[in-house]
Amino acid sequence: MQENKTQAPIRVAVEEREAWSARRKAIGKGLRRLWRRHPLMFVGIFIMLCMAAMAIFAPLLFTADPLKVDPPNRLLTPSADHWFGTDFVGRDVWSRAIYGARISLAVGAAVGSISAILAALIGLFAGYWRPFDNVIMRVMDGIMSIPDILLAIALVSIVGGSIQNVIFALTFVVTPRAVRVVRSQVLSLKEAVYVEAARSIGAKMPRIVFIHIFPGTIASVIVIATIIGASAIVVEAVLSFLGAGTPPEIPSWGTMMAEGRRTISQAMWVVGFPGMFLTLTVLSVNIIGDNLRDILDPKLRRSG
Repeated sequence: MQENKTQAPIRVAVEEREAWSARRKAIGKGLRRLWRRHPLMFVGIFIMLCMAAMAIFAPLLFTADPLKVDPPNRLLTPSADHWFGTDFVGRDVWSRAIYGARISLAVGAAVGSISAILAALIGLFAGYWRPFDNVIMRVMDGIMSIPDILLAIALVSIVGGSIQNVIFALTFVVTPRAVRVVRSQVLSLKEAVYVEAARSIGAKMPRIVFIHIFPGTIASVIVIATIIGASAIVVEAVLSFLGAGTPPEIPSWGTMMAEGRRTISQAMWVVGFPGMFLTLTVLSVNIIGDNLRDILDPKLRRSG
């Protein structure tokens, strides 16, 4: 009897260790399967992790003050002292490009997250509740009737140029299209058999919407967030390039390219390096979003 009491904790520990080992093997097998089917997604994730680490640890990456002006050393070519050269007033392009990643990634992440949340909430009720749909979708159609760039420029001009105002303007511009995507999916999901069964047993509208319909839209919302995030990074760069985005004293990739266009014939690196970072970031986010769509869409998963 005493021996059984002593062996019980040992047996439990062994079972827990075996269960953890089985879970770890299952996770490893799943990751290997994903790697075989979607290798580009891992490449995109690696690039985005590098960009995020670059933005977070910018002061540790041999950077100088991105705002420091040094006119005697203007338009220097890339060298050991200035890895990406200097711009037309002698500022270090490497430092400005690294710190500029903070602006672009922050805007993309904020706009993508906020727009996805708003699209999920508004799209759920617009697709399920008809009176709300008639009102809110006409508002969304009105917003979408104005070109995105023009509307974003107008909003930033009204509220002023700052990172918070740029995030607000871009969220206002891109959310309507995301709402339409979620709404269209809700319209098809609310006619599903399991939703009709929940309705027939007396389930209330909030329970039907959030418990039975919302889980079916999560995959679309995740993909929408990645697409909107990539689009927001590009639009923020365009706004900064046109002088309607973040203030000129804040280094961003769009501002750097706007300032470098006057000397592009003499110093292509002033435009080339921030443009390269912008291209890699947007391309990586789009690759991740495209592969997530393939993974999360049941029809595409079965066909694969």
